[in-house]
Amino acid sequence: MDLDAAKQLAAEHGARGEVTAQLAVALSQAAVRASDETWRGALPGAELAYEAMRAAHRARPDDPAMAEAWVATGADLVEVLHRGLIEHGDLRLYLRATGVADETVRDAGDLGLPRLQGLVSLRLGLLLLDAYTAGRSPVGYESQFVAWMDKALQANDPDLQFLVSRPITSDGEPDQSSASASWPPPLEALDRAETHLREALPLIIPERRGRALKALAQAIEWRGWLGGERNDDELRSVAEQALRELDPDDTQPRLALAAMLQRLGDFGHGDALDRDLRDAERDWASFRARTEPATAWDILGQGASYLQETDPERALRLLARQRELPELWADDLHRSRHFHAVLTLFAEAYRPDWAQAAWDGDIEGTAGRAIAAVAEAASPEDSREAAAALLTVMLATTRPGVDREEEGLELVDTLFGLDAALWAEHEEAVHFLVAGLLRGAGVNRMHAGDVDDAGRYYREAADGFRELAMPVPMVQCLEYLDDVVRAGTTTLDELTAWLAAHSLALELAAPGSAPAAVHRLATHLLAGQVSAGTSAEVVQLLLQVIKGRRFAAMLAEGTRDFRLDEPTRSLLGLAAEAEAALPEDSDILRPEPFDAGLGDDDLLTAWVDEYEKGPSQTSEDRLAGLQRAVERRLSAALLPTSAPHLVPLAEIQRRLDSRTALLLLFEGAGVDGNVTMGQLLLTRDFEYAAIGTEQMPAGTLRMSDRGRTVTVPASGVYVGALRRAIHMSDPGPFDVTPQAAQDLAGAADRYARAVNNCRDRLTAAGVDHLVVVPHGAGRYVPVHLVGPPGHPLADDWNVTYLSNLAQLFVDPRPAPPRDGVGVFALSYTDQPELPPLDDSLDEARTIADVCGTTALVDAAATEAAFTRALETRRYVHLRAHGRLYVDAPSFHTVFLHPARGPEGHDGRLRAYEILPLDVTGLELVTLGACETALGRVDQYDNPRGLPAALLLAGARAVVGTLWPVLASASTYFFAELYRGLLHDDLDVPTAFRVAQRATRTRFSAYRDWGAFYLVGGLTRESTA
Repeated sequence: MDLDAAKQLAAEHGARGEVTAQLAVALSQAAVRASDETWRGALPGAELAYEAMRAAHRARPDDPAMAEAWVATGADLVEVLHRGLIEHGDLRLYLRATGVADETVRDAGDLGLPRLQGLVSLRLGLLLLDAYTAGRSPVGYESQFVAWMDKALQANDPDLQFLVSRPITSDGEPDQSSASASWPPPLEALDRAETHLREALPLIIPERRGRALKALAQAIEWRGWLGGERNDDELRSVAEQALRELDPDDTQPRLALAAMLQRLGDFGHGDALDRDLRDAERDWASFRARTEPATAWDILGQGASYLQETDPERALRLLARQRELPELWADDLHRSRHFHAVLTLFAEAYRPDWAQAAWDGDIEGTAGRAIAAVAEAASPEDSREAAAALLTVMLATTRPGVDREEEGLELVDTLFGLDAALWAEHEEAVHFLVAGLLRGAGVNRMHAGDVDDAGRYYREAADGFRELAMPVPMVQCLEYLDDVVRAGTTTLDELTAWLAAHSLALELAAPGSAPAAVHRLATHLLAGQVSAGTSAEVVQLLLQVIKGRRFAAMLAEGTRDFRLDEPTRSLLGLAAEAEAALPEDSDILRPEPFDAGLGDDDLLTAWVDEYEKGPSQTSEDRLAGLQRAVERRLSAALLPTSAPHLVPLAEIQRRLDSRTALLLLFEGAGVDGNVTMGQLLLTRDFEYAAIGTEQMPAGTLRMSDRGRTVTVPASGVYVGALRRAIHMSDPGPFDVTPQAAQDLAGAADRYARAVNNCRDRLTAAGVDHLVVVPHGAGRYVPVHLVGPPGHPLADDWNVTYLSNLAQLFVDPRPAPPRDGVGVFALSYTDQPELPPLDDSLDEARTIADVCGTTALVDAAATEAAFTRALETRRYVHLRAHGRLYVDAPSFHTVFLHPARGPEGHDGRLRAYEILPLDVTGLELVTLGACETALGRVDQYDNPRGLPAALLLAGARAVVGTLWPVLASASTYFFAELYRGLLHDDLDVPTAFRVAQRATRTRFSAYRDWGAFYLVGGLTRESTA
């Protein structure tokens, strides 16, 4: 169930008195405990408890138990949100926490609940303090804070992106009168944290005072580090009082305070703390077993800070232990903090005294002296001092307001020229520093207006962070490169070559965040290149980056080794239980309100993404929610293990025979911010590009109805309307309604202008086969039907499709030769839960007669028999009910006959179940089920659904239907198709054209003959 719907339901139960105070408090406390492991899993429980008690208190304001429970659950919710903010800077968590805390603190005072009032104030103060300081250092603070915020934004959650962006006015421009939500400045947040902590101190129980005082001391110290005023006497007093009131066994905060007092010149608090650290050093396994990973990480960091002055080598050994906390080491923000600490400690521990001048502003002089020290080094100790001096200067160039990273980069070769053994154990940290210097130099160049050099620095930084497996700063650099392109860089060719070489590696380095950045960068690069007047080679390379790069790599790799992991299997089990629990009268093919305000054709064009939301009111809704969860896991699991190179233009043209033209379609953002429709037409002998800009802002639409929310590309509504005009309106005595004819004529410019502009040239060259590689929502457009009234493209060309350009180049894996046709059909007369499918058996028998085989129908058409045919036959035909689950296209289903027994099947073959099959050698699958050529795509044009699964598993071609089609038209078309394949020995595209034209003579309505859609079918033999 969607969390918002669950919160509303909890509030309703609370208002009716159906949730006791004891139950709600128990739930919220359990959520706090669970948040130690996973705040995401704990948050729903805390939210539900809070909403139930808030509603209960409002319904019964005089009930003291409800009032106390409401404030208590508010305090717990703030604590769970606090854990989330430690991980990343999601502004929604901050706004929710401050909103809850402000309300509960105010009302707790009015209700006479001082202890709870103090607890909420304490937790909000801690949340604010940690949000701005946890795990950070004053050196490079700004970049660390930005990386923390970017980690949330890089998840590409449209709700968060909308929150932090300005609203758009009716003319498509940002609304300058409205400010977007944003984080408060650091000093303002620290002042607020300090205020809440001071307010909490007289109210909280004594056991919490020590930690509250420690947090107050941190806030005071950080205020000074970030440029505010700091009273050292007050800081010392608060820190000493905190040490007195803390539990002697509370190691981590005591270490932090001891280090703080050392920085103030007070070294008198170390003996007991030193013993605590030795316990961790002598028996690491025992320490690790009894200490939470986050606490252990902090103890090691605070211990290293405490030992920095007295025993730097021991401090570095402590920091090295952080690598043995894999739960945190895997997070690049934790690793970046570790690297900062290691480098700072190494530099401070071993640098000569004169190197301090770099921190005081003398970077140039100190750098010269450090270089001289390298040349004069006569011993390993001298070399180590010189290395520390170099690192000191390099670090000093990164300080906020200094902005001299290029001078730090000038020292890199000198540092690397030293004996690597001096810093080998800190090699990753040094490379991290270099990548950070490159990024900083790019920012400096950008501010100076030198966008070309900025782009070069950003590229090198992105490569460095990718090699370090640090996705957050890597994606940050990609976003900066996008700024470079939009600022008008003259290095478009350099950037294009770099992105073409590294795009998939960048995506795989950060599968959750990099694809959006790569796609955005490639789209703006393409717009810039086209505006500057570029070559077809550059255009097609960028189109390969933009159009389903991950799917292309998976086509080359195949999915034969794909297996479901245990969490996915568990979710599938829950989904199966939810499906079994559906009401008996539930419409399996079309449950309500499937086509409510958001109709089928609009939903089809929406991108499938992890933030898609659905209602949570009915049993069908809950099933869809589980299926969406499975979809997210399957998407994350379908990752290629290698990154094949992009194909050059000459190789594409070499693969085309003299009668074939390739039409690559593209929709994206132009340099003016409006939608750009691009077409690249390729033949063996020439290429032609047609680019048009529409008066429509490029972007996405968030569409909602009755609890369902989807993200639709700019053209989605247009495509949905075009499809409806063709297949949902009765044309009467015409082949197509006047409205549809008008729409298809307009669509010709959008999808076939390049073809029309080159019509004479194509005809003269004898080109009669047009292969369309669509993009995004355009996948669901019948391009073969576009054109002037009565003259669609299919009149002049055999129009077929490729799901991805890579289908031209995938070499079939070795497989035994196949023969024969498997023909399957179901009438559902023995499956009363499904509507009868009239004429399906007649279709199967007609096709079987053409093929010289026996059709497997009804009880014989089991899932096992069908998958066996996919793995053994040359051609396979199925006439059955199908359903595209728009919520989860991996569940795109054909309904076969269930088989009983211990190894039986439910008769529902889903797209994800096809992936592990070995269908290499299967030349063609024809699907007479409704909507079987459909599926959905993600924002990066990676298709999902039944045809996509068949292609990934190794099928060479799929024929399906774009919308429901007449049974008689289906029977006639497929019979003619197989007649051409088996009797006339035609290849698949030619047999498709013959069948299409024959069907058109009998069923002249566009919605009948135009429904059939061939994807693939171009083999090496037919294109060489």
